[in-house]
Amino acid sequence: MKTTWISLVAALLLLPESGVSGDNLGRLDSVYRQLVRRDTQMFPPEEWSVTDLRVIREILYQVRNSDRIPESASAALPLTAEQVEVVCQKRLFDEEIERLHLCFESPAGRDTVAIQDFVLIRGVLGHHLYEMVKDFRGTGKDDFEKDLARVSDLYLNPLRPSIQLWSTQPRSASSFYALSIFGRLGNDALDLPFWYRGTMIGGVAVTHIDRPSAVRDPEYALYKIRAGVEQPINFSVPQSGTPSPNSVFRDRRLEGSGTAVFLNGSYAPWTDVPFLGIDTAGFIRLSLELSVATEEKEHFSPRLPQTFYSIRNYAAFLAEVRNLGIFNLGAGLAWHDLYHYSRIELPDNRPSLLEPSVNNVLASLELGIGETGGLLQYDIKTAVHFSVTDGYGFLLVKPVVMISNVFGIEVSYFMALRSSKLPPWHYDKYFVFTPVVRINF
Repeated sequence: MKTTWISLVAALLLLPESGVSGDNLGRLDSVYRQLVRRDTQMFPPEEWSVTDLRVIREILYQVRNSDRIPESASAALPLTAEQVEVVCQKRLFDEEIERLHLCFESPAGRDTVAIQDFVLIRGVLGHHLYEMVKDFRGTGKDDFEKDLARVSDLYLNPLRPSIQLWSTQPRSASSFYALSIFGRLGNDALDLPFWYRGTMIGGVAVTHIDRPSAVRDPEYALYKIRAGVEQPINFSVPQSGTPSPNSVFRDRRLEGSGTAVFLNGSYAPWTDVPFLGIDTAGFIRLSLELSVATEEKEHFSPRLPQTFYSIRNYAAFLAEVRNLGIFNLGAGLAWHDLYHYSRIELPDNRPSLLEPSVNNVLASLELGIGETGGLLQYDIKTAVHFSVTDGYGFLLVKPVVMISNVFGIEVSYFMALRSSKLPPWHYDKYFVFTPVVRINF
């Protein structure tokens, strides 16, 4: 090692004084590569991604405003953090960052600004941010040259399961399509979680994701279309005696009364929240959901009550601002009809209308906080729903917490507002708890 340093000093002293700065730097780099730098090409570098958009935003700011990075390189970087992927490579013989890659889509295709050598990287980012980026090692791995589309996505949530069956997989894809099957139990927009809706939904979904960095956000898609069939629930939980008014498994007051076609579409027209005039990693999403009855049941189980209520058609619209910093905002409007059936003294348990159908309109406001990067992901939503037609409302609190986007829990709690106005087919409280497992690679 002593010989190496003597050679380096000698090379510095022998540089011609008349040489320009660029020539000197080029010769210094040649000496460094030949005498000092260790050849590690036989060992694949360890890589990890920075997934916290707030940290990416700070990295982007430091790089764009650093006098150590050529302006021609930093000027090509996007202005918003959501368009940039940050991938780090570790040095082989210690814990330092050897290379920092900022990957993004340019008009010419996929592009990368690379910063090499941990001394330069530390100088550009600063000590605190540099150590923060190092701490992401082990929390997420993503080889920046590999496909970014999801090969497999298995979401095991009893209320909203989905399984990705197929997706396009072009090399270094900047966008991709996916085909999935999905299920649905309950409807939060109608304040009817779990099996209290009286129906279950199954169908297929087509998703288009157009940003590589957004793949890590399970809520993002440029657009998603779901189509399926809604059918009455045929199972029930036997109860002995009078059930507790606070029981988790209570008798349904709504029953499915036939087959319906289910359609759901969502579209994210803006990913920089332009009307707010701020730099944000968020996106705006518009969602429309419909359930249209196509067939009415002719016979019902004798276990059903002699008279019961049923929702046969509904529509719900929701506009959201997601990832506005850590905040999520939303507002919506929903409509549903209501039928009151009777099968008293009718043969073969056939139903008949006890009274004319009625309509109900619900307005909603939502506020929540969420985090999609790092080891712990969470989405805690609070909402107020109010029935414009009947004058009652519900307060919804719904936290979803995931660890490494693999294991988690989801809890929903609905509490009635102005419960004296509640219709007879509603309970005043609903509590639903479900575990969540997600396999995504």
